[in-house]
Amino acid sequence: MLDNRIPAGKNRRLAVAVRDPALSAILHTLLEEWLYAVVPRAEEATLVLLEEGLAFPATGTEVMRLARFPISGRDRIALPLVVEELWAALEPRFHRPPRAHIRIDLDRPAVVSVRGEREATRIVSLSDLGTRFSLTRELVNDEVLQLDVELGGRTWNLQGRVIYVIPRGDLDGSGTFDIGMLFIHPEIETRGLLRAIVVCNYLERVARRLPAELFRAGLEYFTLPPATRKTLVEG
Repeated sequence: MLDNRIPAGKNRRLAVAVRDPALSAILHTLLEEWLYAVVPRAEEATLVLLEEGLAFPATGTEVMRLARFPISGRDRIALPLVVEELWAALEPRFHRPPRAHIRIDLDRPAVVSVRGEREATRIVSLSDLGTRFSLTRELVNDEVLQLDVELGGRTWNLQGRVIYVIPRGDLDGSGTFDIGMLFIHPEIETRGLLRAIVVCNYLERVARRLPAELFRAGLEYFTLPPATRKTLVEG
């Protein structure tokens, strides 16, 4: 859960070729939120997301096909899209090693309980399996702690253990430590809810960049939990 938001470069160039402008707009914006560069021409891209049935010239560029029927394989992904599946399909091509779980950079107040004391902090990264934040004290790997944070309209009391400690004070003089936390044995339901929060946050960022009508039309191409869709449509 180190900060892996590297700038979009030549090797992270994607092109989108789909029929509906609403789907194109959401994909374009979502990929930019994931720090890919979306280019207008296939020959400029490292990978093209191509809707099944559209003609595509043989340019030598790698293609991932978006299809409406049951499919499998590294070069295909199903419509309607599952955001996490799209993330996972792109990761092995552009990130080494690929990150198995979708995550998002954010800024949320939280409270950490460790060694019998509580300290206010802010989480700066979140996935369904862990998070990252800063503390004024140095912890050690495998130390157990609790994180209390409000996400998705509710308060979470998450148990976890330390997986890395980086002395940030050595870099910026702040005297703080970046802490990576892995949640301990999260239930499948808990993981699903946290993953939905990550996805919802990404799509809320997309919504802020697009006209409301275009965004709502594009959402029809995505498979989402009912609560997430309601939040996005009514928001």
